[in-house]
Amino acid sequence: PPAAAAAAGCCCCLLSAAGVLCLAGSGMTSHFARAFAVSLGAGMSTGIGACLVFLTPSLNRSLLACTLSFSAGVMIYVSLVEVIAVSSEYFAKSRSEASAAALAT
Repeated sequence: PPAAAAAAGCCCCLLSAAGVLCLAGSGMTSHFARAFAVSLGAGMSTGIGACLVFLTPSLNRSLLACTLSFSAGVMIYVSLVEVIAVSSEYFAKSRSEASAAALAT
């Protein structure tokens, strides 16, 4: 049943959060621990969002459309920011800074 799957997902998220707290409490301040914690936080937010969706009795199509379009916009923005930064860096190796910026954007 969907409710059981949602409850299992929430329990996994809570156990993962406890693991991150143990890592943070053990004095691990390396980049690996921070990256792991941020990645796990993103995964937990996905699981919490899935729990909320599974536990709602009805589907609000306008809310779903708004949240999906917002998510798509964020994904496109992040992708373009990464592509423009990397292309600008590569163009700057063989061209002037002004032409590299113009070609990258």
